Amino acid sequence: MTLESRISSVIERLRQLGENSDTQRVYAQIEFANSLVELHPNYAQEWRRLIEEAVSLVEMADGSNLPETINRFEEILSPIGEVAKQYVVHCVGHAHIDMDWSWPWVETAAICHDTFTTVNKLMDEYPGFKYSQSQISIYQLLEKYYPELFNAVKRRVREGRWEVVAGAWVECDKNLSSGESLCRHILYSKRWLREHMGLDYDTVRIDWQCDTFGHAHTVPAILSDGGINRYYHCRTGPEKWLLRWKSPDGSSVIRFLDKQWYGGHVTLKVAEHLIDFARETGLKELLFVYGVGDHGGGPTRLDLETIIRMDSWPIYPRFRFSTTDEFFSVVESFRDKIPEYNGELNTIFEGCYTSQSKAKIVNRLGETLLSEAEIASVVAASAVGFEYPDDRLRSAWERVLFNQFHDILGGSSEHEAMEEAVARFREAEAEAGAVMTRALRGIAAAVDTLSVSPNTSTVGGGYSLGYGAGDVPNSGVISTFSFGEKDVEPVMVFNPLPFPRSEVVEAKIWGRDWQADRIAFADEFGHLVLGQVIGRSCYGDQEAVSVIFPAKDVPAVGYKTFFAYSADPAPSPSDEVRMSVGLDDTRIIENEHLRVEVDTKSGAIKSITDSEGRDYVP
Repeated sequence: MTLESRISSVIERLRQLGENSDTQRVYAQIEFANSLVELHPNYAQEWRRLIEEAVSLVEMADGSNLPETINRFEEILSPIGEVAKQYVVHCVGHAHIDMDWSWPWVETAAICHDTFTTVNKLMDEYPGFKYSQSQISIYQLLEKYYPELFNAVKRRVREGRWEVVAGAWVECDKNLSSGESLCRHILYSKRWLREHMGLDYDTVRIDWQCDTFGHAHTVPAILSDGGINRYYHCRTGPEKWLLRWKSPDGSSVIRFLDKQWYGGHVTLKVAEHLIDFARETGLKELLFVYGVGDHGGGPTRLDLETIIRMDSWPIYPRFRFSTTDEFFSVVESFRDKIPEYNGELNTIFEGCYTSQSKAKIVNRLGETLLSEAEIASVVAASAVGFEYPDDRLRSAWERVLFNQFHDILGGSSEHEAMEEAVARFREAEAEAGAVMTRALRGIAAAVDTLSVSPNTSTVGGGYSLGYGAGDVPNSGVISTFSFGEKDVEPVMVFNPLPFPRSEVVEAKIWGRDWQADRIAFADEFGHLVLGQVIGRSCYGDQEAVSVIFPAKDVPAVGYKTFFAYSADPAPSPSDEVRMSVGLDDTRIIENEHLRVEVDTKSGAIKSITDSEGRDYVP
């Protein structure tokens, strides 16, 4: 019978005696000692002889004298034990907490309270125990709802026993979140830790994304620029424990793929993973994350007792209460030997990129609106001394960043959580709308419209003042409220992008009895264009007309003022676009490229013909 067969037979016999600490101690050490033979071929012959002797001893033993057998067994294998203790398992306690998945927010708060109460109590009982926790939103929750517990956490951080691994506001979706948002996750996380926990900006160097469903190729570049050079995750990408994950710009982070998964209890399986890790990387120290997760919970007393017990076994690895920083600090000294990977780490659960489309819509709207609100505030601060609303914008961004939690933005949360996410966005949307209204109307109030506007010599006095109160268009957050100018309607067009633009824009004009074919728009230089009415509406007896017109040459990150008025006589249409009446009361619109014929009775397009005579309507 081969040695491997004898080992298997002995293990089976020990298990039949009962799964207890003594039987586990024997067969776990036999398996680990035998695994080390492969990793240390120079000692193979001698170690196999020792293992055979130890196996023979166990084969002859019975359950009644097992403790005595263990002493002799470990004495025989002691030369292997000297090498076994060179291998280290960094045991990192953690609780994965889904911020908004299958339960309401009140339950998330309770999860955090109960989990960290347990952690704090275990730290009292086990002086060597250490713990690591991600997600700034968790710490913010503690400070808001459970201040006494938050103070206890800060004390543990000062003791060096609670490691903050919150490099992002939440464990967020890395494909659907914009690059700007990913930068904000880092910025706001580091800033919050500095302001609320007194931690230096470079304290947290890891992005903990254990459950995220995919990772864009550009992530290492964003992390590196934000002072983060370590990455922990469990899903997708090459099945390699360690990689130097590289972005297109050449930036890289050390990425650890946890094949053991991010939560659970401490078992003998860890030693098998350590051997696999050593075989693949050549390193002798493995990161092992343990603790009940998803719905929180964290490490248990049984986990800690198991770690202490296995660490005492002489022919077994060292099991240390540790942190991710201790593990990565070891790994970084071998950085040049870690394989490089230049690509994305994708994908799993591909349906997440299409499900719960409303979550995707409000996320992109939130990102866009807040960026525009910031730009408007900066312009208004420069132009009219507007006080930059830092606190309001930050709180709004925090809501948007929270909604990028991988189950929310990924669309895998249940209905109640998705409803809460939309409500959270509405708060951010209202904040952005209020900031933009104050900033842009502050600029508008300072614009000297009287000296450059046509057909008027007074400001105000119109009967439309107050019309359109709260009328917010679907495409924006600023109402179409009328200030009641008498003869003209000033329209300020704001361009938040960093380059000049010429676009067709829409304006809503209240309380004007103007003929549709006479509505014109002039800029401050007197350049005149004809508007096109696209709709009419009313609220009570307040009537409005929606008009589009070409707003040309609006400066980068700036604004341009136009004036709508009733032109008499009506201005001629631009030569660029010609309109005429065809047969059977059809309308024809044409330029040098296309000729479009529209049936006025149905609104249907009858033909679209290009300059070469091709008709694109069957």
